[in-house]
Amino acid sequence: MTTYKGSGHWIESARGSNEVFVGNHLMRFDWPPNGMAELQTLRVGEKALDIHGNELAPDYCRPVFIDSSEYNRYCEIKSQIFQNASR
Repeated sequence: MTTYKGSGHWIESARGSNEVFVGNHLMRFDWPPNGMAELQTLRVGEKALDIHGNELAPDYCRPVFIDSSEYNRYCEIKSQIFQNASR
């Protein structure tokens, strides 16, 4: 889909050289997200995009990036959060 390619291009230019885009954060929720405080490189970017490549209001949603060195730990934390939620 062309709009997704455009979104991907924007994400590539917004992230640092060793960063991974991990999703968008709804700004009405606390930062850092529950369980993520131990991650030193977790950060929010400036402009999130919807699935069509349209910018979302920054007070509504922002992109989240993490350094690739902490990506595996990020995935472990997310898995634990999902497991706890399903109980």
